[in-house]
Amino acid sequence: MGEIYEADVSQVVYAGPHAVRPDTYEIAVKVAASPGAPWEYVTLRFRSAEATLLAHMLQSNQPRASVDDRLLEQVAAHDT
Repeated sequence: MGEIYEADVSQVVYAGPHAVRPDTYEIAVKVAASPGAPWEYVTLRFRSAEATLLAHMLQSNQPRASVDDRLLEQVAAHDT
């Protein structure tokens, strides 16, 4: 595997069957601009088996949402 490039996804543009390849599933995303990266949109193509595996993995390994305590800290600072 070559160099790994990580990009923050700012928008999911499309997820569904490929328009031309009926046996292929695709996810099109817009990624945050990064210095030196010549692209902003990325399309990932998966065969049916990989798409199914990805769907199961996403459902069973959901990211944990972090709690944002800044609002609570601001309210507490007012001694209310």
